[in-house]
Amino acid sequence: MTVLPDSVTPLRYQRRIARRYPVQMALTWSPIERRHWRRRPRTCRATTANVSLTGIGFESVPLPDIDRGSAVTITIGETRCTAAVRFSQPGTRLGSRYYGIEITDSEMMNTLQRAIDDYRGVSAAGR
Repeated sequence: MTVLPDSVTPLRYQRRIARRYPVQMALTWSPIERRHWRRRPRTCRATTANVSLTGIGFESVPLPDIDRGSAVTITIGETRCTAAVRFSQPGTRLGSRYYGIEITDSEMMNTLQRAIDDYRGVSAAGR
């Protein structure tokens, strides 16, 4: 595993091997609760701290029972997918947690690629 320096994300959160970009996007996320299917799902709002093609890092209010290996639903704009929590650690703000989510959905990867391209100033024709 390669650790890449990133001025936006504390070193202890560096686990992705793809380059991260300090792109901020609003997202909503919620756990996938299989045991309590009659309950209304808990949904939280957050802003990404950084993104890569296959992952998202964000700080949010902590949700009980969400830890490494948990399945969650992530929504950015109109794109929604199921993803896996790869790590969950105390956040930099009091009472928050920093979550690292792995993305494998191609539609979400396309959304992240467009955001990275916008951040880098790359046009679709210049790829």
